[in-house]
Amino acid sequence: LDYRIVVATSNGTPRGFLVWRPAPAGAAETRAVIADFLVAKDDARTLQEMVACVLIDADDAGIDAVATITTQPFAVAALKPLGFVAGGSHNAWVIAHWKQTLPANALDPTQWHMCMGDSDGDIWTGAM
Repeated sequence: LDYRIVVATSNGTPRGFLVWRPAPAGAAETRAVIADFLVAKDDARTLQEMVACVLIDADDAGIDAVATITTQPFAVAALKPLGFVAGGSHNAWVIAHWKQTLPANALDPTQWHMCMGDSDGDIWTGAM
């Protein structure tokens, strides 16, 4: 798998990181997965900004859905305004076709805050 890392910094100091992957090369799947992220508790802004970067890169790669997992209330609260909806379980969150869901300026990373995922296992995201 082709894992990618997004690192958020402020004045040269790390504020968080996010690990994601696009769909496997050659697979019929067009869903990206945010496998993990770390930010300070309740730092929704940093999380949303990192997810915005993922959505921009996923869109450029022709990916039409992004899945993640979170059990953190602040993360769930931050994902929902970005268009993520409940997926295959109460911990799985998915966004798809975001161009039709979000206004054009919503993919500006300076306007965002969040996301979270604890696993890259398909059993967690509801895909097989």
